[in-house]
Amino acid sequence: MYNSTSPMSSAEALRAQRAVMRYYDHALLDWTIVATGDAELQVKDPDSTDGLLIRAYSTGLNGGTVTLEIATIYCPEEYSCTGSPG
Repeated sequence: MYNSTSPMSSAEALRAQRAVMRYYDHALLDWTIVATGDAELQVKDPDSTDGLLIRAYSTGLNGGTVTLEIATIYCPEEYSCTGSPG
């Protein structure tokens, strides 16, 4: 997990969160998208059962903060991932 350390407003944190999600959407274009949303992306390596769960969210407590979480997940089928992030 990564938390931003630069001071920012809540609005700046929301923009940064969106930029992080856009980055991973584009960086993992060759992976199969299993699920996507404003703050979460699940992708599967097309040649294995390995997957990634990427979450980025912003909070406005004590100024703006962006939190990024990346976890491995198991994807036994092309468009299905199961189990807890590991």
